Amino acid sequence: MLLTVSVGLPYFVLASTSPLLQSWYGRSRSGVYRLYAVSNLGSMAALLGYPLWIEPRWGTGLQLQSWSVGYACFAVLCGGAAWAQSRGRGAEIARGETDSSDTPGFRLQFTWLALPACASLLLVTLTAHITQNIAPIPLLWVLPLALYLLSFVVCFEREVWYSPRAFGSLAMVALGVGGYALLAEGASPNLKVMIPLYLAVLFVLCMFCHGELARRKPAPARLTEFYLLVSLGGALGSVLAALVAPRLFTGRYELPLAMVACAALAWALALRESWISGPLWAAMALALGGVTLIQVVQAAKARASLRNFYGTLTVHDFASGENAVRFLFHGSIIHGAQFQSESRRGEPTMYFGRESGAGLLLASMKGPRRIGIIGLGAGTLAAYGRRGDSYRFYELNPQVIEVARRDFRFLSDTAAGVEVIAGDGRLALEREAPQQFDVLAVDAFSGDSIPIHLLTREAFQLYLRHLKPDGVLAMHLTNTYLDLPPLAGRVAASVGLEAYLVESLATERTRLATASWMLAGRGRGWLESPELRQAARPLPPRRDLPVWTDDYSNVFRILK
Repeated sequence: MLLTVSVGLPYFVLASTSPLLQSWYGRSRSGVYRLYAVSNLGSMAALLGYPLWIEPRWGTGLQLQSWSVGYACFAVLCGGAAWAQSRGRGAEIARGETDSSDTPGFRLQFTWLALPACASLLLVTLTAHITQNIAPIPLLWVLPLALYLLSFVVCFEREVWYSPRAFGSLAMVALGVGGYALLAEGASPNLKVMIPLYLAVLFVLCMFCHGELARRKPAPARLTEFYLLVSLGGALGSVLAALVAPRLFTGRYELPLAMVACAALAWALALRESWISGPLWAAMALALGGVTLIQVVQAAKARASLRNFYGTLTVHDFASGENAVRFLFHGSIIHGAQFQSESRRGEPTMYFGRESGAGLLLASMKGPRRIGIIGLGAGTLAAYGRRGDSYRFYELNPQVIEVARRDFRFLSDTAAGVEVIAGDGRLALEREAPQQFDVLAVDAFSGDSIPIHLLTREAFQLYLRHLKPDGVLAMHLTNTYLDLPPLAGRVAASVGLEAYLVESLATERTRLATASWMLAGRGRGWLESPELRQAARPLPPRRDLPVWTDDYSNVFRILK
């Protein structure tokens, strides 16, 4: 509801001006559909310009002010155009471009709806697949969206740029290659091959959908009806992928199903145009249905599979005997692991081993400890709990809490008292009285979409409010694609904390992963342990790196 009121309604009003202005333009000039290409070219420029140029230079406050000024100018220009129309300028529709009596039939209207819906569905599902299942690379989602917009530009700018025969054949090849790639990518896909391949598949299929749409565009008198159905189709594809699929499926099956839909739609269009391609498209749809079935069967091998707004969680068991281990995956990212044998069940694993920064810190602390942890995962840090300790976890995803309690034993086996708070960790801490934590651990930065609001100066000031005077802030900063330690050290220094970095190596036998932990406190009293003092090295802040605040952040600047 908040997004609908604060973003949805203004966006709807702003977006509705595009077909309105094109309708006015079409009353006095020809070539009105070129404006659709220009509109999408502007969208693509904004998409690429924001992360590369605007965000690195402007804070959100300045962005808001600039946007408001631009919007005011835009409103004045729209008012001028409306006044000109009311004065009767351009009242005549370009000769030969329309016949108001030519009412489109249901089949044509359905095509206007179905083609953009299919393209939108392919965009959202393929973007989710490559950013969650292939590689959690930050800003990778920009590339599919740019290609999607580019296909609109190409297809509506010049009719000769789209060849139905050529792109029909390419679309059939793209569907076959995409279906094969879904089956062949495996657990460790080759990023240099799979990402360009999926992007090429998306571009070809979007060119096919939008090219066929452009071939069927009506005369300008029907432009508003045409754009309404095109927009509804695009929204329908997004709704199916983002709202319907998470409620229907426990795994990500919508990408192969989107390919099935594309093949079925192409078959329906080909029925009246070619008796040869019709059976080929039908066979392709059946083959892709088989790909979907294979994925469903493979997913059934997981011990558990859950899905909601935050993504897909799966639980897998590997090996047997003393080495039997259970993993929690969020997409392709491991969020925790636990040995299953009685003798090894209490061993901390992955990023939380005894030689990690968190492990050394917790082992060095005496007496009853009060520990706060943002990010639950499998609950691995509870393995360090002792009698009299208090562990307070904050977890955003309710399904993670469900899985940690049902499929893992860290929370139930620990001798410490455990509380799990559902909700965003920062928002929860802002509502609570000072918790007086001995340690506040933040473990939320392993994926591509890092929670920026947990890495700002205001967030660090909040952490200090909940720490004891001699308490320690521990941040797990392991990330394949983002260089987080220099940034975290810079923010820590800005609030008066002295930061150290502890790095530990991966070992296969003990199921440990390479981990980077930043430990920061108001002094050095917590560095009394010889093991911790030997492992920790000062983390000097990078002076050339701006401090992130709630008003300013720049992910592009910290890409590795």
